[in-house]
Amino acid sequence: MSSIVKAKWVSQTTAPVVIPMTVQPEAEKSSEGQPVLNPETAESKIDHDDSVEAMHAANELMKEAIRASQEIKEKSQETGYQEGFSQGYATGHEEGFRDGSQEGFQAGLKEGLHEGMTQAATEIDNKLQEINQLLEVISNERQQALANQEQELLDIAFEIAKKIMKHQVQEDRDLFLKFFDEVIHGDEEDLKIYLSENQKTLDLHINKEMSEKLKKLAKKSKVIILKDEDKIMVETNDSVIDMSLPVQLEQLEKAIEQSS
Repeated sequence: MSSIVKAKWVSQTTAPVVIPMTVQPEAEKSSEGQPVLNPETAESKIDHDDSVEAMHAANELMKEAIRASQEIKEKSQETGYQEGFSQGYATGHEEGFRDGSQEGFQAGLKEGLHEGMTQAATEIDNKLQEINQLLEVISNERQQALANQEQELLDIAFEIAKKIMKHQVQEDRDLFLKFFDEVIHGDEEDLKIYLSENQKTLDLHINKEMSEKLKKLAKKSKVIILKDEDKIMVETNDSVIDMSLPVQLEQLEKAIEQSS
């Protein structure tokens, strides 16, 4: 049986411990008036004294156990209260800290997201402006490149046309005369044709033979051979038409540029 159980058991016994006494027969007395103890009585008395002392010691132990159990109980209550208070404080502090941290975290997260979105929106807007500017530059350069390319293509086209005309004229010199046949009507009077002897663009030299053929083709028209290069002009009573190949090519080029 533990001390706590003993203490509980003793605490329930409030009455003092009563040692039962056995009534002994009156002892014989000596001549001096003192009782005479026989051996059995003497031994019984010794046993009785030992029992009383043992019960007294047991009672003292019980009292000590009661006192000790009471102290243990009080100490346990105090310790339990302190531990409970400490645990409750720690738990409350932790929960409060957690709640506060969560609230702070949410507030910080919200503020951070707002700042991040604002900054991101600003950066995106700046990037969009840069992209728009870049697109505008690219568009301008593209238009310029296309314009340059168109001009280059046009120049190439005219160069090809010149080469073709040169080739055709070199292959058939009468082709040049046929050109005048479509332009000049033989029955027209007062028509003057100014023709350069050296047609540089066509790489053609108007010799005497070609000049005679042209005069026959013109009939009533007057053909005037010039020393200047690339001149083909027709003069009527009303106007002068410059049919020089370089001039016609230039006018054609301008017309193409205006229509594009």
